[in-house]
Amino acid sequence: MRNRPSTHLLLLLILFALNALGYLALYRAGVTRGYAPSLLLALRDLMLFAPIAFVAVWLARRHKYAGDWTLFTVAILLFSFGQIVQYRLFTDPEYSAKSKTAERLEKMNTLRLRYVNDHYDEIKKRALFGDPNFRVNVNAQAEDNEQYWTVTRIFTSPSTWILFGALLLFAAGFALSLRDDLLLWVQQHSFLIGLVTAAPFLLIAIVASSGGKFLGRTTPWEPVKISFLVSYAGILAMHYRNLSRTYWGLPPVRFLLPFLIVALLPVI
Repeated sequence: MRNRPSTHLLLLLILFALNALGYLALYRAGVTRGYAPSLLLALRDLMLFAPIAFVAVWLARRHKYAGDWTLFTVAILLFSFGQIVQYRLFTDPEYSAKSKTAERLEKMNTLRLRYVNDHYDEIKKRALFGDPNFRVNVNAQAEDNEQYWTVTRIFTSPSTWILFGALLLFAAGFALSLRDDLLLWVQQHSFLIGLVTAAPFLLIAIVASSGGKFLGRTTPWEPVKISFLVSYAGILAMHYRNLSRTYWGLPPVRFLLPFLIVALLPVI
């Protein structure tokens, strides 16, 4: 793959088109089974590609980024897959229903009724229903579904603003990473960053988590995993020469120990 910004922007456009086809397929599959996935939610997910493309242009034009774009494109690829999977799950009433069996049977019954409408001839319909033109209203359930996702709810939803916040933090982190003095400071204090990060992590895990979840949805380690990665990277940058000098396949303990301690902190 050529490492040109234009090539990766083209890949983003292809991902956008594939996602649009995926959302259309999921919507049609839902209507076929008697429920209507939110088109507004699908449109919101597709429009999230706009700020992503803006960040890509900002990197290429403003900062003349000439590094490897593969990581950026792969991240967006995984993001797009995740969005489609979440759309499939969270728009299906079976996912949030108390009785999943009843919802599953309801969808199966809708498919049977639709089969009657589309494949039974007039003779069968007259014999079964007394009317050769009999049709079952299989769209009634989809029409009666509560429209949870409104324009206001979409614009105020955390799932909408999380991406914008992540992109802003990414832009800020990229801009800060251009400063050599900051990179040197992180490298020299990488072990301290790992230890300091462990304090709020332990507090969240012990006090603020419930049922293994923090704020109802995330696991407690998610808010701090980025800082742990920064600590790992700093230790490797600081001691990679010493870690490469092994004795019987192991690097010196005094250089390996800080890395192992930071690596074990999330587990402990």
